Amino acid sequence: MATAFILIAKVPSSSFLAGLGLSADYSGHLGGEYMNLAYSLFLGNGFSDPFGRATGPTAWMPPVIPALIALVLTASQGDMRWVKIAAGCVQWTTIACVLFPPLLLGSVLTCDAKQWRFILGAIVGSIAVASNFYHLAQFTHDHLFGLIFLTLLWLMVVIDARNESGSKFAFAKGFFSGVGALTHTVGGIAAIILQLWLSRNARTRLLLVFGFLLAGLPWCFRCYHQLGRFFPIKSNAGFDAYQALIVDDDGVPEYASLAQHPVHANSPAGAEYDEIGESEFVRSKQKLFFQRLQNSPADAIKRVIFRFQAFVMGEGSPEHEFLCVQRRQWKVGWNCFFGIMVVLLAISRDSPFYAIIALKIWMLFSVPYVLVSYYDRYGAALVSIQAIIVYSGVCLLIDCMIDRRFPILRRSIKLSGKKG
Repeated sequence: MATAFILIAKVPSSSFLAGLGLSADYSGHLGGEYMNLAYSLFLGNGFSDPFGRATGPTAWMPPVIPALIALVLTASQGDMRWVKIAAGCVQWTTIACVLFPPLLLGSVLTCDAKQWRFILGAIVGSIAVASNFYHLAQFTHDHLFGLIFLTLLWLMVVIDARNESGSKFAFAKGFFSGVGALTHTVGGIAAIILQLWLSRNARTRLLLVFGFLLAGLPWCFRCYHQLGRFFPIKSNAGFDAYQALIVDDDGVPEYASLAQHPVHANSPAGAEYDEIGESEFVRSKQKLFFQRLQNSPADAIKRVIFRFQAFVMGEGSPEHEFLCVQRRQWKVGWNCFFGIMVVLLAISRDSPFYAIIALKIWMLFSVPYVLVSYYDRYGAALVSIQAIIVYSGVCLLIDCMIDRRFPILRRSIKLSGKKG
């Protein structure tokens, strides 16, 4: 199934595909700043020059993804074809991560009516991939690694909850979250907060925090040594907050506001970044952000509300400016149905534990983006979590219908499950 989706993604654009909402492949993007940093590492210039020009050491992005790309470049002696092949493998893995959890839930974690649940899982996973096809199969950036990490986090927490392991492997799980933060910062922070939330004793929490810090602090100390300032994993959060509150007109970046990003050397932000350096640049933007926040709190709240709407509906982002109408309709339809399932599972007393874990991951991951800065690529990391929530909500609805309207059928299903 994943193979079929990827093959469709690589087919050149035609009027037929355009009518379906399948735009041309844009996988060659390769992460923008991530690719620049990887190439700098490959050339022996260290973790520097995030915008493709000589600007010096940086903490603009977390280090794991550039290091992985640089490793591929080194192994292939700088052959970009192998980088693109590796990016394609990540896309395959990402689509598999969307399809796998609903299929797992339909075949392993439920005890009755396995056949229809498995079929439902396949349908939900396929719709999730189709509705988010561009970001999963036609655009390469850090959201792919974020999605893989969040899927592994959900699976790890579910297995841990079923086995009741307690403090066992707590240090390793904390270290896993720290590595996740060095790969996808918001995902890693959400992971450690979730595990602290679910842990039951002080010893487990202490081991989790110790593992997390052991993974992340060496990088933070490197940033302090290189840039003269302590940054928690990455430095660009202050600029993102400034951009969403001051530069953009509604709090969700569009291409007009992204044109004022320091990645563009000819923009005012690019010239300022080159002149004063990254540390002072971020400090100045943070100062402007807090001044505006203090002077216009109502405007800041309005932007947060708009970002929440964009996050829930999957609209209001730069990517939507070049997606066709059909693709927008698919994504908005998926997100609307997903929102209904979130409400259903949140208010139901019968929500399964694996759905509650998915809801907590979704909430913890979404809060920073809603409060600070958001556009559609950020939310794409949650597609597998969305698929879990939609599958769980639909199963809950079907179970309620069977219980209320067909109680005899429910008893026969349970009896057949026991005999099987």
